[in-house]
Amino acid sequence: VDEPTPTHESIGNQQVGVDPIRRSTREKQVSSRLKDHYALLASNDEPTCFTEAMRSNEANLWMTAMREEYDSLIKNETFELVDLPVGRKAIGNKWVYKKKKDSDGTVSRYKARLVAKGYTQQYGIDFKETFAPVAR
Repeated sequence: VDEPTPTHESIGNQQVGVDPIRRSTREKQVSSRLKDHYALLASNDEPTCFTEAMRSNEANLWMTAMREEYDSLIKNETFELVDLPVGRKAIGNKWVYKKKKDSDGTVSRYKARLVAKGYTQQYGIDFKETFAPVAR
């Protein structure tokens, strides 16, 4: 036998109203603005790591982009190779890939950047100066 949902509860000599829990029956929908954002995220076909880039159908284009980036780093003397001090670990790096597109959405250039995993560095130990890519 189903008992009716109580609508009042006794506390001491007082009657206190207890409302049953109401649930919305409205169907939840994602706004059209967010749908477009999700579609952009889902359609991102840029590799997130070296392995993905080399396994893609565009591996030769990504390899050319990485070679161009490396040549640019060497030409601009961005770094110098030195022996690693005893007891120190090398700072890791990662390739970041980006497809540059024209105004009509066609890919105009494959770009690769070699970035240091700088969050492992300590000021005064791993570096003494900081640089920002800002032109004045």
